[in-house]
Amino acid sequence: TEGGTYVIMEDIKLDFNNELMDPNCIGAYYPTTDQADEYPGAGGREGPFFLGFFAGITIETTDGVTLDLGGHTIMMSKELFYQQGF
Repeated sequence: TEGGTYVIMEDIKLDFNNELMDPNCIGAYYPTTDQADEYPGAGGREGPFFLGFFAGITIETTDGVTLDLGGHTIMMSKELFYQQGF
């Protein structure tokens, strides 16, 4: 990632892999095993994502980043709020 100012262009509501028919089902809000290339540890017992999604946005650079919400919001869905374990 390159340093600079990044502007959010719309409201963001986080709701990771929510099974809308049953938000309490096993695996809801976790990366699936078929997403393991993108999310290492998905479906396993080790790796960065084995406990699920840890953040909606990460800034990974030492070059300095400003995240400008541009008047928009970043929020979690009500379902994710109630399911979030930590």
